[in-house]
Amino acid sequence: MELNLLSFTTDELAKFKRLNIEECKVLNRWLQHRIQLLQNLPAIDKPVNEVSLSNRAKNVLLSHDLLTVKDVVDYGLDNICLLRGAGEKIATEIKKAVMKLGI
Repeated sequence: MELNLLSFTTDELAKFKRLNIEECKVLNRWLQHRIQLLQNLPAIDKPVNEVSLSNRAKNVLLSHDLLTVKDVVDYGLDNICLLRGAGEKIATEIKKAVMKLGI
């Protein structure tokens, strides 16, 4: 899993610059633990934010309270294109991402 610095605001990045070495070590341990938890999480229970999707696709799902892959599958992959803001391109992207997870 790769840390995407583009997802942080300028203020959040500035906080990282002020960390001393011990704080960095604590942060590193926490991040490693979080990564391990996410890697062991069954794919069906993964949050939509942790799935490789475009921001637009994630926003469509989240705005309709589809928060996990399970929520998306329960809603029905064939129904995704019926969501407001989801055209055929977004629906196809979401279907491919779910299938890539082996579901």
